[in-house]
Amino acid sequence: MNNIRPRTVTLLNNIMKLWINEGVIREDEAKEITANLKHLAKTGKLLPVIDARLIDQKEAAAMLGISHPSFKNMERDGKFPWLHRVMVGGTSIRYQSWKIYEWIVSQEDH
Repeated sequence: MNNIRPRTVTLLNNIMKLWINEGVIREDEAKEITANLKHLAKTGKLLPVIDARLIDQKEAAAMLGISHPSFKNMERDGKFPWLHRVMVGGTSIRYQSWKIYEWIVSQEDH
């Protein structure tokens, strides 16, 4: 049984907006707290800790549960506007693992 209600998450989110405006917490901190509270209210568990690192296309595809060729095609076609390329060494393409995880969690909310 979940002990945190969705209404409680909404109220806490509103309080955090005031804290952001007052400079008590940063916006990125509030987003992380809200995401954890939403997940806790929905599943009864906090979000897992994600290793914030740069990953290649194969790893990104695996995180999204699609094949590497499908990922390459979808990325080329602009299907992941939230996912930005990071060039490493001038030729290697990498992606931020936490951006993929954030997107996956946001899809669970819908």
